[in-house]
Amino acid sequence: MAKLLILVFTYNIYALNFCEKALTFFRSNPQIQNYSESYHKLKDVSYKDHVLITKSKNNVIEAYVEGATTKTIRISVDSKIKEIKLKNIEEITILKKNTDESLKSKKFERVQKYFKQKDSELKTWTVLKDKKLEEIQLIKTLSKEEKIKKMLEASADLRALIKEKFGIDRIGYHFNLHGGAAIDYVNAGGIRVGVSDPAAQYGILDRNFDPRPKVFFFDSKYVDDYKVLNEANPANTFGGGRMGNILMLFDLNSSFIKKAESENGILSRNEISITYKPEWLKAQNEKNELQGSVGILAKDFLAYPFHVFEDTKKLLGLRKLSRDEETYAHILFLQEFFRSI
Repeated sequence: MAKLLILVFTYNIYALNFCEKALTFFRSNPQIQNYSESYHKLKDVSYKDHVLITKSKNNVIEAYVEGATTKTIRISVDSKIKEIKLKNIEEITILKKNTDESLKSKKFERVQKYFKQKDSELKTWTVLKDKKLEEIQLIKTLSKEEKIKKMLEASADLRALIKEKFGIDRIGYHFNLHGGAAIDYVNAGGIRVGVSDPAAQYGILDRNFDPRPKVFFFDSKYVDDYKVLNEANPANTFGGGRMGNILMLFDLNSSFIKKAESENGILSRNEISITYKPEWLKAQNEKNELQGSVGILAKDFLAYPFHVFEDTKKLLGLRKLSRDEETYAHILFLQEFFRSI
């Protein structure tokens, strides 16, 4: 029975990996490119603007803007709410801007800022494609020792850049190991706590279920960026896979975490997690008007959540890309992105 369960689990993991690769292969554009195009359609639009939406030459809609998601724009036409996919829109023309500050929408603005960062990410990948491609491809020609040395040097450069840019010397790295879209973290107001035990897979905690709220992460005090980005998914029995396709970098010495420590709101802390006192966290979330239990605030992110290990070959214009090349490319990507903002 145990062998059968292992086989079923392994089959599911490989099936998920296959489906993810198939979706990436058949998608015409890299996901970041789609978000970039959405940014250019929405960048001048505000909540409650009176607009003209052109879907095609013979399909033009006059409406008021009611909201947006990462895939659609919500509009009102003759008091009826409709949603239109952004990919189906050719142009949005503003007929009259909403100037009433009381009618501004923070959620709409967050979506726009998110799209703007995706546009910046696309530009960063273009820079790497134009200027760093040879350096990335050189990685596969190096010996194992030379590769690691090169990766660690690049990691140290990234840390130095972040410290210079933000004054932060202890960084947390959180992946969407169990799923979650990038914009969801922003709309939630940060990283929600969990009650699972992925730490047990690293041999740090025992496998007894712990219902106390935790946030899991990599801590720059204990690991370098090469280790973070190259880490394999612990759920994959035979190794390989990535920790996720969404990555958040945040301040592990933030005022929120310091407040939790000073008020005994943290029950325990180790190199991969913080365990909060449930009642303390609930009170803070209510105070910050956050829905759900958030353990890391979005305001402490170094940037909006990044899309990682998605469409990397397409973004670099390559047909093949080794794991080491992809890892190194992402270290350079983060360097270039933070350098540009």
